[in-house]
Amino acid sequence: MSLNNWRLNSRDSIIVLLVIISFASLFFIAPIPQNLNYHNFADNRALFGINNFFDVCSNLPFLYVGIAGLLFIFKNWGINSSYSWLIFFISIFFVALGSSYYHLNPENSTLTWDRLPMAIGFMALFVIVVTDYVDQRLEKWLLIPMCFIGVLSVAYWHITDDLRLYAWVQFVSMALLLIIIFVYKPNHLRPKYLIYAYIFYALSKIMEYYDKQIYDIAGQLVSGHTIKHLLASIATFCFYILLKRRVN
Repeated sequence: MSLNNWRLNSRDSIIVLLVIISFASLFFIAPIPQNLNYHNFADNRALFGINNFFDVCSNLPFLYVGIAGLLFIFKNWGINSSYSWLIFFISIFFVALGSSYYHLNPENSTLTWDRLPMAIGFMALFVIVVTDYVDQRLEKWLLIPMCFIGVLSVAYWHITDDLRLYAWVQFVSMALLLIIIFVYKPNHLRPKYLIYAYIFYALSKIMEYYDKQIYDIAGQLVSGHTIKHLLASIATFCFYILLKRRVN
């Protein structure tokens, strides 16, 4: 379907302008190198021969969500944004594998395989929401370029040790989606599940930031980063529920 007859209204123009400004601002921000202290997680206990056991195994819920989402989309192929949902849940599946691989030996080289599926997943989600809220024809035009930006953001960081583009993919794009959620009306998606996902993801980032403090408060039973994985997986499960309970 062509977008030749689609014209930007004032609301659309503001969103497009915000996207352009957010991208352009990257050129005025100093490069952001990876802090190597990030790899020093609080809970480094090994069990059953698995290094950093709890940070590794707490990725299993992502595997479940990825498989459940893929099974659902295959059974209901043809619904709006099918390709974007497919890529999103494939990404969630590989987040489980990539993050587990990273936590077995945390360093920049292994972190690449943690971030790559996440970046693609963020971009697929961006397309899902924009397509539903703004125009249902946009998936055809946005999916491949946005996924390319996701891959490029990780590749650029891996080569240059500059996180600016990856930060846009993970944080700025999600902030833009929040604006879209409150400015536009959905066609099929139920906004409350998007909000739930945002809440759980925000909580997961807080747990990640206070990794060591939470580990100490919990008597070294569980770390903030382990809890981060569990909360983030709940956020992805909210997207699975969002897909299942979409309005036809």
